[in-house]
Amino acid sequence: MLTVADISHHQGKIDWNAFAPAIDAVIIKAGGGDGRDVPFYEDSTFRRNRDVARRRALPRWYYYFAGCRSSGRQEADHFLTLVPDVSDEEGLALDYEPAVPPQDPAAWCAEFIGRVKHVTGKACLFYTNENRVLTHNWQPVVDTCGGLWVAKYGKDDGFPHTPPKTGQWPRAAAWQYTSKKQMPGVTENTVDMNQYFGDVAQFRAHGSPGALAGLGDDRLRELVREARRVRGITSWDRYLQVLIDASRKN
Repeated sequence: MLTVADISHHQGKIDWNAFAPAIDAVIIKAGGGDGRDVPFYEDSTFRRNRDVARRRALPRWYYYFAGCRSSGRQEADHFLTLVPDVSDEEGLALDYEPAVPPQDPAAWCAEFIGRVKHVTGKACLFYTNENRVLTHNWQPVVDTCGGLWVAKYGKDDGFPHTPPKTGQWPRAAAWQYTSKKQMPGVTENTVDMNQYFGDVAQFRAHGSPGALAGLGDDRLRELVREARRVRGITSWDRYLQVLIDASRKN
């Protein structure tokens, strides 16, 4: 089991020399679709946190906060512009807790997750709280996502208490057990803390491009990496076109 922090601009400028030794892995907010002035945004600390975590070789996932003011595909495409160089060992997650839910939450989330998987080969983990897990039919998401990351705080005093129920999922991949953990290196706020039910290798495996690996086509995976290195890609339609052009040349 791993001790995992999830962080965003709410934690301000982190002193990683103190913070990193206190955790086994980190989940970093990339952005979301719930912005006030603009529907899509990048978290103001994402690049700094990502770069530090990479330099320190911390196991890491990146998450996207669903706004549900646009379609699942539109928000997925925005997420993809934030993580164009995501590596095979970096996982992705959809944080679903919108202020105004869509008419069909499961369909919206499955569309988001399906779009990310189609482009990257990665199946996003699905984050929400225990109450939502138990009050919707999530089968389309269960069938599409890379695992359940569920929040249940209990006393929310910085420590884990009663483990969450997982509804249609056979088990949880990760449990967010508090939003109020005091952590070294973080002075501007408390930290959301999680238990990951596996080891480092399993945590990193959530980033494996399973859809591509299933094809058994090493050349296609090489072309994906080649496309990711192309500079100036601002949309994932362009990403796909680069991939197609590269495949034609080869």
